[in-house]
Amino acid sequence: MDSPELSTAGREALQSALRAGERAPSVCNSRPWIISEERGRVAVIADPDSRLDVADPQSRELVLSCGAALYNIRAALRAEGVVPEVAILPDPDRPGRLAEVAAGRAAEPE
Repeated sequence: MDSPELSTAGREALQSALRAGERAPSVCNSRPWIISEERGRVAVIADPDSRLDVADPQSRELVLSCGAALYNIRAALRAEGVVPEVAILPDPDRPGRLAEVAAGRAAEPE
């Protein structure tokens, strides 16, 4: 997933995707993620400090909540006319980094 220089439309699509990811539903509204733009990609990172110790001792709900954020990011990119390119668990040395999403080719939303 090499990141060529993003067009203005691609950059705007990523900003829209960032906002959509932040508004995703999560267990008890805990928002257990860190979502950021890095090198022209949106990174979804699990935030263990936001895990609900009693309600979610094995972090299952944390990961599901991060999945909801990832879904919102992908849906926002599609709404902007961009095909998302997703890499799941892109860095084996950082298992909390759950996904990276890049703006792919332009395509009309379905």
